[in-house]
Amino acid sequence: MVYNLYVRFQHASMRHVANGSCRRAAQLPGGSLAAAREAVSGAAVGTLAGYRQHCASQSSAAQLILPEALKLLPLYALALLKCPALACAGPADRVRVG
Repeated sequence: MVYNLYVRFQHASMRHVANGSCRRAAQLPGGSLAAAREAVSGAAVGTLAGYRQHCASQSSAAQLILPEALKLLPLYALALLKCPALACAGPADRVRVG
């Protein structure tokens, strides 16, 4: 089973993972913006945590381990959160720091 998961992570398509994450966020019941944003970040965290737990458990806990095919997943998740469709419209989000 672990080998099968390892192969799936190694051959994952970044484009399909990001597309699926965005579609799942858009189809949430209730349709709140906060829930969609949480779904996008939760999907990225869950995917990488699953890889860590099932495929890279022998490495140090302080070391960040990412599958080669999904190294850009955190960047894609951040880009999805900053796109206009998922960007919050509150005044606190308009303030730029730095």
